[in-house]
Amino acid sequence: MKKQVQLTTYTIFMVLAGLTGYGQNVGDEFPVDGIRYRITSLTEVEKI
Repeated sequence: MKKQVQLTTYTIFMVLAGLTGYGQNVGDEFPVDGIRYRITSLTEVEKI
């Protein structure tokens, strides 16, 4: 039983760590083809 609890805890920790790595926050910057972009809003851009 103890090993099952450890495995479950480890799995939850790894999933949260992985999702945190993909998250982006307002103010974060990332480069694309030599252009640096900054996230200024959490809302999605409306496509026309």
